[in-house]
Amino acid sequence: MKYLYTSSLIILLLFTSLFFVGSSELAAQESIDSANFYRQKILNPKTSHDLYAAFTYYENRIVKNVAENDTLSAITNLRYLSIGEFDLGYVYESETSTVKALSLVDNLPIEPTTNEIKKALNTQLGRIYRQLDNTDKAIDYYKRALHFSANASDSLLLRNNLANVYRDMGEFVLAERELEIVYERRLQEDDNNELARALDNLSFVQGKLNSPIALKNAQAALDLRLDLQDTKGLFSSYRHLTYYYLDRNEKTQARMYAEKCYDIAKSLQSASYLVEALSFFIALDNEARIKAYKRITDSISKAKQLKQNKFAAMKYDLSEEKEKTEATKLLNEAQKRKTLMYQGLGIFILLT
Repeated sequence: MKYLYTSSLIILLLFTSLFFVGSSELAAQESIDSANFYRQKILNPKTSHDLYAAFTYYENRIVKNVAENDTLSAITNLRYLSIGEFDLGYVYESETSTVKALSLVDNLPIEPTTNEIKKALNTQLGRIYRQLDNTDKAIDYYKRALHFSANASDSLLLRNNLANVYRDMGEFVLAERELEIVYERRLQEDDNNELARALDNLSFVQGKLNSPIALKNAQAALDLRLDLQDTKGLFSSYRHLTYYYLDRNEKTQARMYAEKCYDIAKSLQSASYLVEALSFFIALDNEARIKAYKRITDSISKAKQLKQNKFAAMKYDLSEEKEKTEATKLLNEAQKRKTLMYQGLGIFILLT
């Protein structure tokens, strides 16, 4: 009988160890799945439940990471939280999360991985401050990100971002300087899409500076895009050529390219493209198109307001949702513990 009891105990212990090993592996997989699941929830929330669940997940993970001195994971989760906040329009919250992440990075040793994180976080702050119309800070953080850039591709993207801020400021000479670097480096690559983009952006700024080669470069970028049959790229080229001729009060040419913008916008069924295309006809005094422009801008304005209200309602629901979810979570955890205990006892009784 003693032998039977000892054997049963060994079997139970073996079963328990296997159960917990399997549970650990399952938990690790579930952790990966959860991270992917909530990343989508925070980037594309459908309801207040989605928003609450994602924010709560990342906030809890960050607290857990800090408690476990898992600085790298805490930074990663703060970064995703910041991206979600920014995309939902919570710009100041996004700023706070990003700054917290940067403060944690200071505790890490200097190495390629750390520099990559610093580049990403500084880029995010550049986006945030451009959105807040704080151009000085936007430039400062884009330059910091550029300092930590380890490859040419990232460097070119950041220089393009810098040029956009300079363009916002009307600092076209500075914008041209950055875009010339981008264009020269794109010439060394085998990517006509990026080459056309670089040349088109450069030509637009050159047009603002009345450079004699602006129109030639704009046409060269357009020819590349025609060969590539790049519809969205063609819209950008036609848009910049429209601006070029409007700036010079050459309305016949401006109208021709505005019509091309309008045709592409209709074919793409893009409201934002239609708004910009129709805006050209306001400058060209086309009454019918002005009415269409007003209808679409009113529609988009209403849609934006509804979106803002939607996310405001989501945020309002967070406190009430949190109370309900925490209560349910505690009950579920208690029930799981009871179930596991009863299963173990049942197996033990059967074996003895």
